[in-house]
Amino acid sequence: MSIDCKRIQAYCRRLNDVQQNLQSLDQWRRTGASNNQHIERLSPAHGGLLARFASGTEQDVDTAVAHAKALHVAGTWAALPGSERAKLLNRLAELIERDADRLAQIEAEEVGKPIVYAKGEVLWSAELTRFAASWPGRSRAKPTPHLGEDKLGLVTRQARGVVGLIVPWNFPMVCLFQKLPYALAAGCPVVIKPSELTSGTALEVARLATEAGFPAGLINVVTGSGSVVGERLTRHPDVSMISFTGSTRVGKQIAATAAGRPDPRGPGTGRQGGQRGIRRCRPGRSAGWRAVRRDPQPG
Repeated sequence: MSIDCKRIQAYCRRLNDVQQNLQSLDQWRRTGASNNQHIERLSPAHGGLLARFASGTEQDVDTAVAHAKALHVAGTWAALPGSERAKLLNRLAELIERDADRLAQIEAEEVGKPIVYAKGEVLWSAELTRFAASWPGRSRAKPTPHLGEDKLGLVTRQARGVVGLIVPWNFPMVCLFQKLPYALAAGCPVVIKPSELTSGTALEVARLATEAGFPAGLINVVTGSGSVVGERLTRHPDVSMISFTGSTRVGKQIAATAAGRPDPRGPGTGRQGGQRGIRRCRPGRSAGWRAVRRDPQPG
């Protein structure tokens, strides 16, 4: 296999400029970690340096979650009409297709897979985004007329709040898009923790989201290790839901953490059937476990 050294060097320079992306409430900021430390990603093909990603800290996670929570409390995204959220999601899908070759190159070089497979996963991510864009218009209030002749109940759906997305190294983009567009379609801001080995596509997606017109603070990316960034994200009191794809061992740890946390909506929800669950994906779908915390629909 021939190696295009100039292409790899250009790729390294570009990722060094986008070491970590955090969306603040008033602008898009490209910064390093608060501790100025980095994680070096070496090529699985030839061992050369591919990129340096910021090694995020607990403080970086707190900053990202604070930005996401402020956006949610302000209603900037959740209160946006579903049709408008759908337009932005469709625009993101268009940009992913436009930059499919570049995204596939990043994924192929970081993961060490054939580029034809990487590009197929990039295009699949665009299709997942379009599918998610069809959902905001389907989420309607549900009347419950069986309460009595002079009563009418109405069940509505509300955005959960900040959602943490933890993505594995082997299918970093498509696993992200099995989570990201659906959280956005539901009106939730997100904090993404990509694998420290394959963070490039997550950072590029965040850049494309800004170009598409998504509000600042909606999509936040914090790169770094699972023991620091992932651990803080799963235990953060302002994160309402965690979606995780990865090993069974870590999935069990996240499930235990979720089960032990108090419900953010107060103790009264437990009497209405509030629960926390763990779901294992079927073979052939997302690998590993997804830990979720579920509440009853408000009504």
